[in-house]
Amino acid sequence: MRRVERIALADGIAEGLRRFQDKVDGTLEEGFSAVSFWNNRRGSLTVVGALAALKQMAGPRERCMYCVDSAGNDVEHFWPKSQYWGRMFLWENLLLCCTHCGRLKSEEFPLMNGEPLLIDPANDEPWQYLDFDPVTGNIVARFNPDFGGEWPKGRETVKILRLDRREGVANGYKKTFRRLKAFVEELLQREFSNDDVERLRESDDHGLLGWCFIGTGQTVQPFSGFRKAKPQEWAICQRAFASL
Repeated sequence: MRRVERIALADGIAEGLRRFQDKVDGTLEEGFSAVSFWNNRRGSLTVVGALAALKQMAGPRERCMYCVDSAGNDVEHFWPKSQYWGRMFLWENLLLCCTHCGRLKSEEFPLMNGEPLLIDPANDEPWQYLDFDPVTGNIVARFNPDFGGEWPKGRETVKILRLDRREGVANGYKKTFRRLKAFVEELLQREFSNDDVERLRESDDHGLLGWCFIGTGQTVQPFSGFRKAKPQEWAICQRAFASL
């Protein structure tokens, strides 16, 4: 999983979302169906435009913002639309997800003290709550030593999206890890060049640079060795990947 930066919508798309939300907020219809209301408007220029903006946010590969493995093909409501009508067309509530993640999440949305226990990749730094197992390729909840257990937000995200039980996703993460590992091993043997940061980004299909340079991956070889042997170059990478 990687952090994604939310972009500003074109004025016409933003206004269209506001109009749709105003209509939802003003409805007093008995038996109102949020799902039907959304489905009747998903082919509109407004929703299609919002989907295009989400794909732009997701990057050139347009990956699902949850698993970052499969192609993102649909608009996802972080706060489920069937339960939270007041957020149905809010831009900050819309994400891009694949069919599998959408089905797994569905209406699952645990809260603690009114706050979501699911990671929002456009609002949270995922690797604060998640960890990666290079051997299995699984995404697991990160241990919080202050709490004495797993981060609740990481635990619930892994549980709902089954990030520790999806073999195809795990294989993708392992391949990306091997590429990044080989690249850093190469960096340990040569001078750091101006295009190496961009080359690392291009090698990262799954948002693992955040784990390698910001999360617990920085304690794993060869990243820990790179950190020790080339502190200036390490600092450059950390700054570059701090928001991934």
